[in-house]
Amino acid sequence: MIKNILFDVDGTIWDSTAVVAKAWVKAAAELGLPTEEISAERLKKEFGKTMQDIFESIFPAQTNSELFAKLQNLLYVYEHEFLEANEEDLTYPKMRETMERLSQEYNLYIVSNCQLGYIEQVCGKTGITELIKDFTCFGETQKPKNESIEILIDRNNLVKEECVYVGDIRGDEVSAHKAGIAFAHAKWGFGIAEEPEFVADLFETLPEVLKNA
Repeated sequence: MIKNILFDVDGTIWDSTAVVAKAWVKAAAELGLPTEEISAERLKKEFGKTMQDIFESIFPAQTNSELFAKLQNLLYVYEHEFLEANEEDLTYPKMRETMERLSQEYNLYIVSNCQLGYIEQVCGKTGITELIKDFTCFGETQKPKNESIEILIDRNNLVKEECVYVGDIRGDEVSAHKAGIAFAHAKWGFGIAEEPEFVADLFETLPEVLKNA
């Protein structure tokens, strides 16, 4: 029986790629890096990875760790600024209402490969802060997502058989299964899954999909 739902962020709760792409372009340009490959569509293919992996994918010719550190620091600043200034609704349809409904039956958590502060910003901008019991991210754990999931599970004394991870890409599925928990594919997001235990076409269908789990 599912009692705990762990959520991914990008491609699951909201789609911030158009806003974040602007931050990437600004930061890269300041450091003299090429910006031609940076777009919302490109970032949709990269989100879910750690920042280091995204950097190496977009700038394969760059191996300078100092340059990466500078880019990362600028990105944290500009992403926060652009997202705070953004007034468009970046969430998927019925996300807030569905999270409210789910919180009445399940414990809700967030685990992401993002930087420190990003989850807090997402929750604040979307109005779900009070619905989330706990969260963690790569910025806190410095571990791959499957290990971050396990850290959150251990910290909250959760039973793995009572947990499901909701994410949109194959990497989320692999991480959930490595952590020993079920996976629910958010088909509205950026990617695919191969062997999910659950599949939801729309955010609002999650309660029905998980009802008998």
